[in-house]
Amino acid sequence: MNMQNKTVFHRKFGKGIIVDLNQNKLSVQFDAGKKIFLYPDAFRQFLVLMEKDSKSYVDGMLKEMDRKEEISNRIARKMERHNQLIDKLKLHPSSQIVIRFFENDKTEFLQDNVINTGLIQTGKTKGSPVRPSRLHQNSACILTERKEEDDESSRTIFGIAMLEEDFLGTECQDGKITLHSKYVLLLPDHLSKLKFWNYYADERYPDKMVWKSGEFRYCSNLISAQILKDIMSLPNENDTAALAEEFYHYFCEINQIEESTLPLPSGKLLE
Repeated sequence: MNMQNKTVFHRKFGKGIIVDLNQNKLSVQFDAGKKIFLYPDAFRQFLVLMEKDSKSYVDGMLKEMDRKEEISNRIARKMERHNQLIDKLKLHPSSQIVIRFFENDKTEFLQDNVINTGLIQTGKTKGSPVRPSRLHQNSACILTERKEEDDESSRTIFGIAMLEEDFLGTECQDGKITLHSKYVLLLPDHLSKLKFWNYYADERYPDKMVWKSGEFRYCSNLISAQILKDIMSLPNENDTAALAEEFYHYFCEINQIEESTLPLPSGKLLE
């Protein structure tokens, strides 16, 4: 809206006429002389527009500014809480989770972005969801699959995702893991898949590649970093490549991993 020649009222200077608006500097001519105000902020306390349409227009601008500022402050508060949690976080060296997609349905996952931890199979709590107590804000979810007719050594990684920023495994009573709104990487079918057992070795069965039961298992923080680093080297499209690099740096920072000293993968398949 053109503010030139609009009439305003000031508590001290009385009526005035807007003579110029240059970006956020508003010039008003009063009987006492020309005064400069910050636009549109001056209309919060100092100036009142006399024309109804002009006043409604500026009021709308101020409301929109307030709305954006509130969103910005909310994000800043959330980031501050997030950073405080990270500072206090006692990192478990194996606080990453691998999903085998036996009880989970891949198609449903791709629609909902939610992972189920599976159900307890024995004991008094049989049938209850498994609580992923090690998972925290530093945890990533490694998504794996294999064909039913193939052996376990053929298991591949089709994606990796950070957990939701405020996710706490100790409070996850329904067994549903919600994923991060940004850091989710799914590998397209045309790319060569990463072999899960290139990164992982089961300490309980050091001579075998087996996954006997359970929908998930924990793995070391270094394994997730190694997977992310290898995904960066794949011929991804530009957007995916940029996200993979950002994801990798974010993951290493939140898990206090020194990128320059990250060891090479040492899974069972590489022995």
